[in-house]
Amino acid sequence: MSDNDLIHSLHELRDVKRAAPLWREQTRARLMQTAEQSSTKAYSFTERFSLVMSQVRLTMSPLPLVPTLAIVVGLLFGWTPFAQATLASLPGDTLYPVKRASEHIALSLHSSAESQGLYYLALADRRVTELSTPGLDAATQAKLLRDYNINLGFSQASFHAAPSSSRLAVAYDAAVGELAIRLKSYLPEVLALPAYATALNLTDRLGSDALAVLVTTHQSAQNGLLPAAVARRLEQEIVKVEAKLRGMESKMVSLPTTKTSPRVVIESKQVVVPVRQAQQLAKDSLTEARKLVQSKEFTLALEKVRESEDITSKTEAAVDKAADTTKPAAKVEGAQKDNTPAPAEVKPADVKPIEPITPAKQ
Repeated sequence: MSDNDLIHSLHELRDVKRAAPLWREQTRARLMQTAEQSSTKAYSFTERFSLVMSQVRLTMSPLPLVPTLAIVVGLLFGWTPFAQATLASLPGDTLYPVKRASEHIALSLHSSAESQGLYYLALADRRVTELSTPGLDAATQAKLLRDYNINLGFSQASFHAAPSSSRLAVAYDAAVGELAIRLKSYLPEVLALPAYATALNLTDRLGSDALAVLVTTHQSAQNGLLPAAVARRLEQEIVKVEAKLRGMESKMVSLPTTKTSPRVVIESKQVVVPVRQAQQLAKDSLTEARKLVQSKEFTLALEKVRESEDITSKTEAAVDKAADTTKPAAKVEGAQKDNTPAPAEVKPADVKPIEPITPAKQ
């Protein structure tokens, strides 16, 4: 096309007018109605194979074709020694890029939301395992945490897209509980990374979602989940919040008891109270939760646990903020040294690992 023809075509585009809003809305309504009335068909084997091959081609495009194809074929057909060596590879190893490429290919083989969500959880577990590799630099640690957050985000989306079932909720609850314990066991250099706070937040949210589905679906006669197992799981949540409350008591020792004491906004009760009163309200909510668990009112019990956890988090934030504002200014060099011993820090009680729930046998 010559320059004059291009200029002429651009002038013609300028004269094109947008369709009327009513016509656009009616067309959209017709298309939506047609889509709803059309029967949805599952992918055939040919279509799925074509999609898998497209994924393979896109995944392997940056890699040498022949050796990578040979490696992938070996993995798919179960060349056990090589497959085990590839899965065991860690960041910095020669086979690690092959491991990541095979994960993308394996992901394309999972068609349902349930299987995809569980596979994303497995990938998140791999990233957590690789994060403990000795000698990793900060950039690699940050990348692994970023990949962990991505996998966990997709797993949460798949969990909400899949049909609610106690079996899936049990699997998620157990897996996320393990991830939360392992995330909190890393060295300080990992804890200081910006993506670490996001990882903790995503893990807690997914665990909360799984527990909520677990509580709401336990009453189905076909899920095989005993009420005693749900009660034990809720008791573990209560113990976890109680540990946070005990850990906060040491921080509140130095706070003033006057009107200048920091206050907490509690939306669930529509009140603004001092931190000590907020702490007592959190304890009262846990007491009510235990009574509700004993009476097998699990949904209400979970609401009370979440209410106590929310009050505890807000109280802890208010206490930390007040402690930062009351810290003494930095001492000037040459000033008299203060030899007054600092009060001993009271550490919260250790929280026991979450026990996985297994459905009862029919």
